[in-house]
Amino acid sequence: MDSNSSVLAKLRSMPREYWILSLAMYLFFVSWAGCYSLLAIWLQRFFSLSGSQTGFTYAVFSVTAFLLQPIYGLIQDKLVLRRNLIFYIGVLMALCGPYYIFVCEPLLRFNTVVGGIAVGIYMGLAYQAGVGALESYSERFSRRAGFEFGHVRM
Repeated sequence: MDSNSSVLAKLRSMPREYWILSLAMYLFFVSWAGCYSLLAIWLQRFFSLSGSQTGFTYAVFSVTAFLLQPIYGLIQDKLVLRRNLIFYIGVLMALCGPYYIFVCEPLLRFNTVVGGIAVGIYMGLAYQAGVGALESYSERFSRRAGFEFGHVRM
């Protein structure tokens, strides 16, 4: 009983920022899982993309993320603990559905390669590279606020 009550007491004593960062990380990963897992189904069922075309789309957002990670890192280093980049990623997450409907869908109907690139770049910007920026910000803030990053990520 003592260990449970000490865990509960520790959770109750966490600062407000801990709960905000924990919620932000949770919502980020839920949004990412929803977009990522349904993307292949959407591309194959509604646009009849082959496995290789869907794989091309996934390759584009992996390359985009690979190229953007250092850029996001430099921006985050300059911003230190300002939330500009985090808000930018949040806006991209919120606009994921409208972007797919109003930008990617017409492009995919026009040309699957161009549409695949549009999907790939967006996924790379919002999720693949965004996760590093969010985790970096959370880790820096947790050190400054006096709680552990592992708890936020959990």
